[in-house]
Amino acid sequence: MDLKRNQTNELFIRRLHTKILYIEACAFSLENAILLHEMGQMTFEELETHVDAQLKKIVKEVKVE
Repeated sequence: MDLKRNQTNELFIRRLHTKILYIEACAFSLENAILLHEMGQMTFEELETHVDAQLKKIVKEVKVE
């Protein structure tokens, strides 16, 4: 029984770590988009679109079912 519980716990931790990495990647993408906008390489409208898309990804990832 303990072996099965340990495997379940390890799987949960791996999935959690994967979610955290995905959210970090989305945040990094947002930071890059802001920098591109500040450097004049992305319009405000493009920035808005990118931000909306990344935030939707983050919300979808952390949504508890």
